[in-house]
Amino acid sequence: ALDAYRSNITGTLRVFDGISRIGAGGLTVNSAGRVFVTSTLELGGASSNQGRITLMDGMGLINGSTLGNSGLITGDGQIASQVTNLATGEIRSEAGSTIALTHAGGLDNRGLLALNGGTLEVTGALTNTTSGAVVSGRGSLIAHGGLTNSRSMNFSSGTTDIYGNVANTGGGTIITSGGSAAVTTFHDDLSHQGAEIRTSEGSSTVIFGTLSGSGAFTGTGSVFIEGGLNIGSSPGLGSFGGNLSLGANTTAIWEINDVNGAAGTNWDFLQIGGVLSITATTASPHTIYLTTLDFQNDPATVANFDSASDYSFAYASATGGVTGFSTDKFVIDTGDFLNAFAGDWSITLDGNTINLNYSAVPEPSTYAALVGFTALGLAIWRRRRAANQQHM
Repeated sequence: ALDAYRSNITGTLRVFDGISRIGAGGLTVNSAGRVFVTSTLELGGASSNQGRITLMDGMGLINGSTLGNSGLITGDGQIASQVTNLATGEIRSEAGSTIALTHAGGLDNRGLLALNGGTLEVTGALTNTTSGAVVSGRGSLIAHGGLTNSRSMNFSSGTTDIYGNVANTGGGTIITSGGSAAVTTFHDDLSHQGAEIRTSEGSSTVIFGTLSGSGAFTGTGSVFIEGGLNIGSSPGLGSFGGNLSLGANTTAIWEINDVNGAAGTNWDFLQIGGVLSITATTASPHTIYLTTLDFQNDPATVANFDSASDYSFAYASATGGVTGFSTDKFVIDTGDFLNAFAGDWSITLDGNTINLNYSAVPEPSTYAALVGFTALGLAIWRRRRAANQQHM
């Protein structure tokens, strides 16, 4: 075991037995330095790595003070110290291995997080927001405290699983490419207000949480909604360049602030460049929650709605057509439609467009007129019948 006030590594350091302690002077791993950690390495002061740190056999543990990385951290183990991955730094998770960063402060990534088939797990918040920051490869990324991305996340030619809520913001891009083998799955909520989430041809993006925001989904691949939809900016447009699938037991919050407005501006609208597939079923339908807003987009009655009039609102339109549509695969929930109404809501497929329709029930005066007209007609018919019988 090592016990030193300061350690400057230019060669190789192996931590393989017991607890090795570096004092308040901290650990410096120079560019040619190599550190292999099989047991516990405690950092008593701010430390830095310009070389290579390898966590070994799932038992390697680094804890204590902060660690700034401008070299390479890899292997299989845990770092409980607060880590900052600097501009030239790389944290690499290899196949079959897990790097767990367990400090509550999370990880500020300014360099490269490389998923080479392994797992990178961050206990706190993960930020990928500094110019030049990249997350790439394939594997599992677990962000218990959530992930904020305003830079680049690139996944290719394999399966990538992302756990934890993701916020794609600003100029943030998330790209999945590499054909049918490239599948990126978001297991929790995804907020997309960034530049793009691209699913290239043949590739897939799967969302099990709730998708929100007005960012564009580009590319000609397929996006699978297996959770919830809350698209737009209360309300707004959900734009998908490729195919879109609405799965079993999915939900959508459909917001509207003016019945005389436009789809994608005054009510939520899905615009699909490829095929829209309805894979929900009668037993596990797609539920649409109608939600009215005022012009400040606060919950309220919607402007210009007349319960005695009929309306048709475009819900989704697909250039490549709609497959699997059946009215019994949809449920319309009006609990948050705050205007009074007595009519009926329904959903129809008209060409390549799915419409939400409101049909008004005739007013009481209309009923009275119909009853009066029917009674008058019946009286005339009876008089004519009686007259005919007298002449027989």
